[in-house]
Amino acid sequence: MELLSAPKKKIVKDSVRMALTVIGGITVIVAIIWVGIRGLSLFPNVNAFLANAVSGIRSVFVPTERIVIGTVDSQIAVNKPFTLVWEHRGNTSDGTYTFSYECQGGVFLARRDEGMQKTIFCNTEVPIKENETEIGFVAIGSVPSVAEIPVKITFTRAGQLFASVSGEAKLLVQSEYFDTATSTEVVTKTPEGATTIPHNTNTNVQVPQQHTMVPVVTQPFSDPNGSPDLFVRVLGYGLVDQKTGVFTELDKIPYNLPSGKRGALRFLVVNLGTKESGTWEFSVDLPTSPSYTYKSDKQQTLFPGDRIEYTIGFDSIRKATHDEYRIVVDPKNKVHESNEANNIHKGIVIIEK
Repeated sequence: MELLSAPKKKIVKDSVRMALTVIGGITVIVAIIWVGIRGLSLFPNVNAFLANAVSGIRSVFVPTERIVIGTVDSQIAVNKPFTLVWEHRGNTSDGTYTFSYECQGGVFLARRDEGMQKTIFCNTEVPIKENETEIGFVAIGSVPSVAEIPVKITFTRAGQLFASVSGEAKLLVQSEYFDTATSTEVVTKTPEGATTIPHNTNTNVQVPQQHTMVPVVTQPFSDPNGSPDLFVRVLGYGLVDQKTGVFTELDKIPYNLPSGKRGALRFLVVNLGTKESGTWEFSVDLPTSPSYTYKSDKQQTLFPGDRIEYTIGFDSIRKATHDEYRIVVDPKNKVHESNEANNIHKGIVIIEK
């Protein structure tokens, strides 16, 4: 048997060492891959896992109480019938309604009802029914070019002597009806900041039963020279039923959530300002483990006094005595507000282990 020389022995040792190094490296790589696969089997998507901390968000829009007045017709002309439409938003009580208009020289309003036409004296309140949200009128008299007739619908709650809510508008009455066959586009006068709904002035177009309210010159609920002021406040925390959405307020949220229940925060956002907010967003740092921030889509504009109440559910409760939450309205400061200090609300949730 031939013995290996010293140089050959060194070559063999180096080869063995290299082989072992390669095998060890492969073993480490295989172990890393196994751990990764095992981890993915437990958490297929980390982002999805975090997102699952939010089991649902519900919102209820509560408009401020107001009476909105509009017309079905794009033009109002002397001796041409038109329809006034109105809506009482945010009302939760019974009462009575009246209609009136201010005197304008040479122009009067007559009501059309069941083929009859009856003149209504100016500065005189006449009763209207709660479900009578469309009223036929005709303007009679003479108009030099365009006359503005202020109209008002007033609501008085049952048992009260004085008006509770009123809506006002100005009808623009023209001296004649402009047919699109002989005239150009008719421009409806609206106050600055009002929303104009496009309309077709073709006289051959039939108005459908589901009317679109055409804007009139209205006392704006949104002051174009004012500012919005979004305010956020937590109403409470507790549990929310995952199926029904029913919220139960509690002093403590249990770490071991009952079947079909999730932890929940209830909070509201209200516009305390004098101008509508435009679209806006909010974010919520939830009391979950791991921590998760919910970021909302764009929310609807809020007029002064309007509010939205939210219930946001979550699981993955932190195993501790308490945890923090933080709600931020308009986190990107896109809404120019009169007061930015009330856009954040934060607090502590007590956890029952």
